[in-house]
Amino acid sequence: MITLNFDLNTGVAKLAQTTVVKQGADVPVQIIFSGAPGDVGAIQLALGDDSAAPSILAYTNSFTIENDTTWTGVLNANDSRLATFMTGKGPTPVNLELSIMLDGEREVAPNLSLTVQPPIITGDPTTEGGPSYYNQAETDALLAAKAALTVAGKYRIKGDGTFQLWNGTQSKWHTLTITGPTGAEALSIGAGES
Repeated sequence: MITLNFDLNTGVAKLAQTTVVKQGADVPVQIIFSGAPGDVGAIQLALGDDSAAPSILAYTNSFTIENDTTWTGVLNANDSRLATFMTGKGPTPVNLELSIMLDGEREVAPNLSLTVQPPIITGDPTTEGGPSYYNQAETDALLAAKAALTVAGKYRIKGDGTFQLWNGTQSKWHTLTITGPTGAEALSIGAGES
């Protein structure tokens, strides 16, 4: 929600709190005057970029009176101009401009800044792409495929994790194992296999 407090004496508008709006949503807007404003002819609210020639990114001029000091409206943050501007961006600050016709005179408050967040879910959440995870069978198959490693004429690691060295004289693979207590380890070389 965008809540703006408008001081009738100074013509300054202030955001009631730090404001973040979501691109692609209808954003409620509330204008609260410091007192009964008299004749309110029109209220315009626009979001724009901060370039030298600012462009309107989202706009509304449809406000209704709620009580003596409060007007409400809705800003369409699904505007294609805002969507184009936000393409490839994360949360981005934009300018907010408020223009009000009070008793026949146009008052334009100094620009404010708020942040626009891009949408996370842009369609049916059941069809959105996202991370996919391997199940246990797929994980086991991948590990088994990676575990079997052979460097021709040097060594190989079999699918069961057995480490073997190549004996070029016999043209056979020999399993190496280590046995024995600390400090008295013994290396065993198994029988050759193809």
